Amino acid sequence: SSVIVGAVILVLGIVTFFWVKDYPADVGAYPDNISTGCEDLAAQQAAMRAYKSPFTVGRLLRDKDMWCIGLGFGMLWMVTVGIVSQFVPRMMSVGFDNSEALLMLTIASVIGLAGSYFWGWLDQKVGTKLASCVYAFSYILALLMMIFAQVRVFNYIALVFVGFGIGGLLNLMPSMVIAVYGPYDFPAA
Repeated sequence: SSVIVGAVILVLGIVTFFWVKDYPADVGAYPDNISTGCEDLAAQQAAMRAYKSPFTVGRLLRDKDMWCIGLGFGMLWMVTVGIVSQFVPRMMSVGFDNSEALLMLTIASVIGLAGSYFWGWLDQKVGTKLASCVYAFSYILALLMMIFAQVRVFNYIALVFVGFGIGGLLNLMPSMVIAVYGPYDFPAA
């Protein structure tokens, strides 16, 4: 089983070497997907390096948006950690044996790869705030299915929601920070 995972990672590494680019411009996109003002990228990058953000730690601690982002995504992190850490025991408690439960967690992780792309796509299509709300709602559905499902088919459905959830958090959290604070204040926030 470890050899199979190692082989898949090796193949993904090789494919990624050719597929993933270093800069958005390499694939015809704009940095941070902000298309305005990118005519002189070098000047913009120099301006960003010279920019002194007014957001200090003290100011951020008094900022309502920082608390909303921190608490909202903090709770989603707790859900992710809770689901992943309790996934195998929960699946075993509803009738799966240990190897089946581990296989289901592995499948959820692989689904997370597709989930990462899905949440990034949804973020671009409907906006970060709405995508984050949909993400949170999908996690509520996953939790409800995992808590109350005694029928195997619901556990398989929950598996898909969990997988998609695993893949979305690291996309949406920094996207929300840049949506709220903008590209200049993002590093400080």
